[in-house]
Amino acid sequence: MKINFIAPLVLTLGLIGCSSESSAPAKANESAQTTPAAASVDQTVADKPADKQDNATSTDSKSIPAAFQGTWASTPKDCAPGMESRLAITANELQFLESYADITSVKVISPTHIQTFGKFEGEGEQWEGKPEFQLVAGNKLSMTVDGASTGEPRIKCP
Repeated sequence: MKINFIAPLVLTLGLIGCSSESSAPAKANESAQTTPAAASVDQTVADKPADKQDNATSTDSKSIPAAFQGTWASTPKDCAPGMESRLAITANELQFLESYADITSVKVISPTHIQTFGKFEGEGEQWEGKPEFQLVAGNKLSMTVDGASTGEPRIKCP
């Protein structure tokens, strides 16, 4: 029996509904400088770890930002269609090997960190999920579901 890449993702996405998030936003950074020469608050937020960022600075969107769009895979060889680690991201869709998601909303946490919400379908199943994506180490994409990594970061395919 072949173990599919999507099976762990489906199980992890199913657990999302069981998590509890704090509804209290983080305290705003009151010591940020507001002079033109000062670094922008947005850059200060982008430099913080995701769990330390102020919720007030995130924005909601219906589209995945361009920096995250494209085809991503574990290795350059896996960029070919039909490879298990291949993930294609468009403005409003995630396409895995055996499943896809129509993205209905995007929370932009920082220029390098987003949380998506979508309706997934694959292998005869349908579910809702909130995978997060983060651009790391230059041009790599890390994916987490309910705070758990889904594996090594993917590289951007040519």
